[in-house]
Amino acid sequence: GRPRSAAAQALLPGEALVVVRADTEAALVDARAQITAIVSSVVEDRVGMTDAAVAALIGTGGKTIQELQSTSGASINVSREKDADGRRIGGIVTLSGTRAAVATARAAVDAIIAENHEETVSLTSAEYVGSLVGKAGENIRKVEEDSGGASITIDKSNLLVRCRGTATAAASAAAIVRDLLARAERENAIIHVDLDAMPLLIGKKGAQIKAIEEETGASVDASGRTGVVRVKGPEECIAAAVAKIKSLTGMDAPAREEVPVAEDQIGPLLGRGGANLTKIQEAHGVVATLNRTAKCVVLRGDASSVAGAAAAVRKALRDAIRVEQTVTLKSDQMGDVFGRNGARLRQLQDESGTNVDVPPRKSGGRGSEPVVVTVRGGVHGVLRAVTVLEAIAAGRLAYYLTLGELVTSTLTSRAQAQLSRIEADRAVTVRAHPDGTCIAVVGASSAVAAAVADVEALVEFFVPGALQKVVVPSTLANELSGESAKSAKKGGGKRGGAGGKPKAAAAAEGEAEGEGEGEGEGE
Repeated sequence: GRPRSAAAQALLPGEALVVVRADTEAALVDARAQITAIVSSVVEDRVGMTDAAVAALIGTGGKTIQELQSTSGASINVSREKDADGRRIGGIVTLSGTRAAVATARAAVDAIIAENHEETVSLTSAEYVGSLVGKAGENIRKVEEDSGGASITIDKSNLLVRCRGTATAAASAAAIVRDLLARAERENAIIHVDLDAMPLLIGKKGAQIKAIEEETGASVDASGRTGVVRVKGPEECIAAAVAKIKSLTGMDAPAREEVPVAEDQIGPLLGRGGANLTKIQEAHGVVATLNRTAKCVVLRGDASSVAGAAAAVRKALRDAIRVEQTVTLKSDQMGDVFGRNGARLRQLQDESGTNVDVPPRKSGGRGSEPVVVTVRGGVHGVLRAVTVLEAIAAGRLAYYLTLGELVTSTLTSRAQAQLSRIEADRAVTVRAHPDGTCIAVVGASSAVAAAVADVEALVEFFVPGALQKVVVPSTLANELSGESAKSAKKGGGKRGGAGGKPKAAAAAEGEAEGEGEGEGEGE
């Protein structure tokens, strides 16, 4: 409980202060001499060791280190070291005792270090382990023999080959291993393909794999369960096969997007034999695959192509959701629905992708008698058809200007104020259709024609060249709009096309070849 002296306070870690008390000066001197002799006879030595050498020093259950302490008389303490990932990388061994004991222990430790030098070789892929090991381990045994007794272990988790033995043997083994791996990489290419892209690579009953082998001369082994593809053969054949595989699967594509797909949408999206998804893939120049586990469509390609394909997939998914809606019209309005010989109705169904069911006309029915028309199809298609039918029911005109997604989004984002002014000035409604591909103009017939011309002028201003107008004879314009010259005259040019074509628009058919997604329908 006494306060520490200045000498005690100055002690370094690992040091101790011995206090000697005696009755006489002679006894004090004698005790001091004995303690100094003892202290001077005890020494300490430290040596760094690799993890392999530390393991050899400790031995099974600590047997080796215990025997060495017993035979040398030295105390041996091992402090193991780890890297940032927590892996053992060696340790520091501290030897303490008399000079003779420490010298004996150090000689034994140096011998263990010399016999347990380690060289490591990195693996570029765990898939090369089989080629390195050889049949029943024959390659590894030969390396151990040719290197002069080194032992070889493969650390798959860290992708390392560990060569242990004397410095000479370990270095020799490492050199042989590097040569074996270099040869394996030249003669074998290991490619990891996403599982969703494997069906494209394998093809029906392996037809695509066979085609690659015939075309390139390489041997291709693909696992649909793991996505690992092994390519063997001469270097030039391997290079050609790898390039073909990457092209087919879009592995090196600069852009990738995943579009979620509900379970009940998968069938309609794929179509018979995958025809629908293949059509999107070919139309946009992308690699399109279905990941059933993640329930998404994976698109690979350049950025613009992927964006276009993603929009097409989303549209297909929306169309896969089937809805039904009814519109009530008067019987004397049905002529405006059908057009000449049903041309207008057919056009409406084609352009909206819906089925418009009109009940049979009752004999002797009055002109004001209600007729309930049922529209069935995709969400956006039904909305488009219903908009046209409701406009007819209200004695108005609904006209769709199809521009494509890029032009439509540009117009609605940059020209909203101008569109609002057109609505106010022309007393019409101007709205982008929810599918983002077209602009709907609804209003009185004469007002719609003027409003459409205003919208077209905005398109030309904000997206120059988006519209291509073609002047055609009036008779051909009538045919394009689903009207004959006679019916156009009879109907006063009131309605045409999908819900009515303004005369101004009909005189410039083929106008909406919009650049957006190449979807201009020329309504």
